[in-house]
Amino acid sequence: SIRKNPGMQRLGPVYGFAKKMQNSFPDRKIGLVVNAKGGSAIKEWMPGSLFFKEILSRAKQAANSGTIKGIIWHQGESDVAEADQYVGKISTLIQAFRDSLHLPDLPFVVGQVSEDKENRKHFNALIVDLPEKMPFTATVETFGTTTFDSTHFDSPSQILLGERYADKMKTLLQEQETAGSFSF
Repeated sequence: SIRKNPGMQRLGPVYGFAKKMQNSFPDRKIGLVVNAKGGSAIKEWMPGSLFFKEILSRAKQAANSGTIKGIIWHQGESDVAEADQYVGKISTLIQAFRDSLHLPDLPFVVGQVSEDKENRKHFNALIVDLPEKMPFTATVETFGTTTFDSTHFDSPSQILLGERYADKMKTLLQEQETAGSFSF
C-alpha cells in the first residue's frame, strides 16, 4: 500500500470483507490481492497506467493458485471535483479489467466516500447509479460511518464497510451463478 503519509496507514475494509466472506463460505479458501494506493485519482488506475499494470500482474499471479471471483473498489476522494465524469471512468476501468482478465461478468463492488464534506454528496449520489449502467456491479453506501479526519473512515467504520462489501459481493456472485445456469 502506498500512502502520502505513512502515519495514515490504518485498517481498511479488507479485514471486514475477508472475515464475513470466510464466515459465509467456510468450506472455501479465500485469498485476497490487496493493491491499495492511498490518495490516488482514478486516472492513475486507467488502462495502460502503472497501477493498472500492477493490478493485472498481481491478479494473474494470484490466478495461478485460485480463481478470481470479484473486485472490491474503494477510491474516489481525489475525484470529487470531477464527479460527473467518474461513473464513465469507473465503467471504462471495470470493462478493461474484465477484458484483460477474460472474465466478462467479473463482479465489481464500488464504495462511496465519506460525506463529512458537503462536496462529496453529489459524487456518492452518482456512484449509486453504477449498477444501472454496468452489469454485475454493486455499490456500498457509507451511511452510519464516521471518520477520524473528515476523509478516512475510523476502524469500526472500515470493518462495517468491509462487511457491506461482502454482502454485495455475495449477492453478485449469486446473480452470476443464477445467470450462468440459464440456457437458451
